[in-house]
Amino acid sequence: MNSKARVINIVSGKGGTGKTLFTAVLANMLGDSRKKVLAIDLDIFVRGLTVFLYHDRRGAYKVVHDGEVSVSEYFREMGKYLQKKEENDAQNSEESVNMLQDQFALKIPAQRFKAFDVWPSVGELNIVIEEFRDVVPNSFGTAKEILKEALRDLVSQYDYILIDSRAGYDELIAAIHCVSDMTICVEEDDRISSYTSDNLVRQLEASDDKERSENKSKRGKRIIQRVRNKAGKDKDNDDAIPFDKDIMDSFGEDMLWDVIPGSLYKDHLAKVWNAISLKMRNSGISGWDSQLERKRSSPVPGKKLESSLQMFNNFGRAIITVAILMIFLSIVMLVLASTVQDVGFSEMIPLASLVVGFSFLIYAIFINGRR
Repeated sequence: MNSKARVINIVSGKGGTGKTLFTAVLANMLGDSRKKVLAIDLDIFVRGLTVFLYHDRRGAYKVVHDGEVSVSEYFREMGKYLQKKEENDAQNSEESVNMLQDQFALKIPAQRFKAFDVWPSVGELNIVIEEFRDVVPNSFGTAKEILKEALRDLVSQYDYILIDSRAGYDELIAAIHCVSDMTICVEEDDRISSYTSDNLVRQLEASDDKERSENKSKRGKRIIQRVRNKAGKDKDNDDAIPFDKDIMDSFGEDMLWDVIPGSLYKDHLAKVWNAISLKMRNSGISGWDSQLERKRSSPVPGKKLESSLQMFNNFGRAIITVAILMIFLSIVMLVLASTVQDVGFSEMIPLASLVVGFSFLIYAIFINGRR
């Protein structure tokens, strides 16, 4: 294990880009590669990661044990602690400060999910947080202080800490960026998503510049990597994860985690991560030694051909591959049969094969359209 975890902030300029799925699958893949990984759900109100991982246990299910605190509870209690500490510091009461530190010794849970640990955003999935200001710091400085305190002990326990932040930008997002080693911005392959991501990246860079200037820090800029999810163009690039029909069809279902291992999504996510890790190592930055294995049996010969059939699921891709092969062989056989004098029985087989091939093709398109 590294002496200090790599902290990765995962953001998006708008909702619906697949940021939470990206966080969960990457955390599980890193865990499977024998790295110790913690995923933190800092999208407190939407709580997408917590719901995604525990939705099958229904709303009232408690996802933290007694004596432990969720992310929202930690932020609320630490906010109170910092406020009281500031009041007591002003009175120079060392005894009062020590009493507060004992009172706010909060236990952070590490709920196990598959190959990684989770710090859930809430204690119960359906809980309503009525006051926004109770759990979200109202200043960059307070947010950063709470985050640094939360991560202080965690960074020595893990190799990677993945933070699933909410979409958009605020003081909390800026603070998370400034305490992270890297921010990954997940965007979709369209102009609106690209524009919102451009805006988010500019805001993050500005907050980083301001923080470095105020602290007279000599460190370099925080690294921001952009990943295109559900990509339809240039989908074989190192920054792209193509649209995957199998993932879309099974998302929110119990079978999703059975589908992921053989998916186009997982294979390309590994490629994206390996490219990011290589870039970090080539830049001389230590702690980015994890290369994820790409072990996948494709139903289609050739990755480029499969990527071009991304709107079909694995079964559909296999059917289309068989159909195209049958149609091709049928045409070849018909051409050969036409050169033979006896045109009786020799044409029946390729004609039948041609009909079956087109039937398979129509079936695959029809089934795909109904899903």
